[in-house]
Amino acid sequence: MARAKRSLGQNFLVDPGVARRIVDAASIAPSDSVLEIGPGRGALTEILCHRAGRLLAIEKDDELFPALAARFAGDPKVTVVHGDALDYDLDGLLPGAPWKVIANLPYNVATPIALRLMARGDLFSDLVLMFQREVAARLAAAPGGGEYGIPSVIARVYSEPYLLFSVQPGSFRPVPKVVSTVVRFRVRREPLVPAEEIPAFERVVRCSFHGRRKTLLNSLATSELALDPGRVRSACARAGIDPGRRAETLAVLEFLALERAIGEVAGAEGDAPVRRARPGG
Repeated sequence: MARAKRSLGQNFLVDPGVARRIVDAASIAPSDSVLEIGPGRGALTEILCHRAGRLLAIEKDDELFPALAARFAGDPKVTVVHGDALDYDLDGLLPGAPWKVIANLPYNVATPIALRLMARGDLFSDLVLMFQREVAARLAAAPGGGEYGIPSVIARVYSEPYLLFSVQPGSFRPVPKVVSTVVRFRVRREPLVPAEEIPAFERVVRCSFHGRRKTLLNSLATSELALDPGRVRSACARAGIDPGRRAETLAVLEFLALERAIGEVAGAEGDAPVRRARPGG
């Protein structure tokens, strides 16, 4: 049996009760297509193959992949592929109804994988993912909370997140030093921010959080945007936002209004607006 690799952030789920609870949370039906990322030793895969209409499992580990592929080779509903979820060609998924995703994500790449998946509302309807507890709290945080930050805003652009339940360290081998949390993301078919505005939007969000405890006025004036206080006040007035507020109090649509207002102010004063190029990939 392959040993867990620290380099891949592996902690294998060994508690069958937790595995069933995770699959139950996704409400898998016989008509569903499911993508599993990082099946590891197959704790979730073994349940999913009996519930889903089709299952695609992506395993990066060179040693785990052959055993998994052989184990499920006789099931026509299951396909195990050797690959990395960070660069796997999602456009190559079989056509049909939106897919659901279930994963016990490696801690070291959990956030980028999750954000990549939820940005594809054309492919996925639901993600049920397990993270380190602190990462889950940040991704699912609502405006106004201490955990609310850049990942929280981006996650809400693409989804509606719900914290489900915690998983204790003893449910894994090797036993991690942290508690895990399962989160369900209901993926938006259309994101709250148009695709062509995503780069500019993310830049404004990042700059707004430039000083965690600073007001928007101070954060935007001292960030890479280098806006003078007068322009910040003007943009906030256009967006209907008090420049004395902190970034952690703004909802997604308020950030969108602020991004557009900053572009309008820059354009009105003859400067190049915040760039709005469609992201690649």
